[in-house]
Amino acid sequence: MYDQVWFDSATEREMANLIDDTSQVDIWVRLHLKDLEIRYDGGSYNPDFLAAGNGQRWVIETKADRDLQTENVRAKRQAAQRWANHVSADERVSDHWNYLLIGETDLRQARGDWHALVGAAGL
Repeated sequence: MYDQVWFDSATEREMANLIDDTSQVDIWVRLHLKDLEIRYDGGSYNPDFLAAGNGQRWVIETKADRDLQTENVRAKRQAAQRWANHVSADERVSDHWNYLLIGETDLRQARGDWHALVGAAGL
């Protein structure tokens, strides 16, 4: 969708490389501000990626480990999970939507393995 994209962190770039290399994802995009804005009590949230493959669709966010348990990140996670559940429940939508919040350690430990990464996220 874009000839070039930018990343806010090395973790985002590493995630993009993993998504790009896995056979479990057919298509993906690095989202830019306002591409998919999810509202939550603290404002609005813009996830990092969308990915699709094997009848699944993923909203993906990467974070530094130190930020994973902050109140703000938890609120965004809850809002994104509600969004994914709402979209999946719509009978007009054939694929199931999931939300992945990926920390830098989980990404590093997955060592390029999509299934390991999804498993680390609890899905």
